[in-house]
Amino acid sequence: MKKKNTSENLNQAILLLEVRRNNEFINLKEQFYVTYEYLRPVNILKSTFKEIVETTELKKGLGSIAIGIASGFIVKGMLFGGTRNPLKKIAGIMIQSVITNFAAQHSDAIKRITQNIIETTFAKVKNSRRNISENDLQEQHVN
Repeated sequence: MKKKNTSENLNQAILLLEVRRNNEFINLKEQFYVTYEYLRPVNILKSTFKEIVETTELKKGLGSIAIGIASGFIVKGMLFGGTRNPLKKIAGIMIQSVITNFAAQHSDAIKRITQNIIETTFAKVKNSRRNISENDLQEQHVN
């Protein structure tokens, strides 16, 4: 009787090991698919680009660079315009690079100043529109 019991135990152990092997094989196939998708060049580029875009330091750096470049072009355009003189072109490029570097280093201050200018301008426009509409109302009441 012990032999039968031992052979049944052995058969059950074999079945359990086969079930375990099948489950591990399924898990291995799933992990292989996940790894394969992760290592595809397109997905690597997507994840890298997503990480770059989500980095706040980079966003701040790109904003500063954009402000610097824009400031450099504006100042160069105001001072030299579309000149054909090669000396003025060189001077414009030099001034543009200086302004670009300065503006990129002080972008926060430039943002604050620009915001104040815009707010002041909109407030004046709003007040002038209000004054114009009040004058129109007074003229309509007079007529």
